[in-house]
Parts: sequence; C-alpha cells; structure tokens
Amino acid sequence: MDFYLDFAIKDDIIKDILQQIFPNLQIWNSFYVEIEKSKEHQHLFFETQMNEEILEFGFSIEVYSKFLQEKDFYEYEIAKVLSAQLNTRVLIPYILPTDPTDPYYDLIFMENKVFLADDIDTNWGGEDTDNLIKILHELKDF
Repeated sequence: MDFYLDFAIKDDIIKDILQQIFPNLQIWNSFYVEIEKSKEHQHLFFETQMNEEILEFGFSIEVYSKFLQEKDFYEYEIAKVLSAQLNTRVLIPYILPTDPTDPYYDLIFMENKVFLADDIDTNWGGEDTDNLIKILHELKDF
C-alpha cells in the first residue's frame, strides 16, 4: 500500500500513527528485518521516500504486512487517520470500478472528506508539466 503526502513526516511519527491503528502488530520502519516465518503476520513494515521533483504529493509511505488481507479497508483507514492526525492531504492510487483500465484515478483524503481525483497529464503522473492533480468531486458515501 502506498500513501502520498505533500511534505515529509518523521519515521517515529508514522510509526506512532500506525501503532495506534494496529496496536497488536509490531511496527518496523524497514522492509529488511529478519522475522520468523511463522510470526510474519504479527508485523507491519513501512518505508518512506521524498521525491523533490514532484510538485505535490512528493513524500511516499509504503506499507506492507501479511496481516493486511483486506487491503482496501486498511488502505482507506490508514489514509483517513494520516490525513486527520497530520492535518494534511493524503493521496492513494485508485481503480475506478466503472473504468478499471484507466490508471489515472486517485483518492485524496482531506478535511475528513474523500475526493476522486485525476492525475492524467500532471507532474505527479510523470509528465513534464506543471499541471497539478485535478479533484473531480467529493465521494459522499465513502
């Protein structure tokens, strides 16, 4: 699961937020931790990266755990909590159910709301442009 923010967050803050969401899991800020195979489901790993060339949402948090079987539910929950606790926008890539072949949709969590967004022809989408991600509309029943 990948989460994108506008600014860098210290690892200890991310770890504390993830620990609040998953109090029964051991949280690690690296994917390269030796864990017994039988205990892998008791751990959650994350890594961060900052891409200064991206105009918005340049800070990424990648989260992985064998525990997270219901990926969508946990992905949305983590995005909501990060947005609320850090008082910032959080973007996650999204597959629109009505158009599953279009890779340019995202969800943006901000101000306790969720918005459908489009990153086609944007700097964040990898284009050589200053165009920013376009918010299409709020998702009321999300």
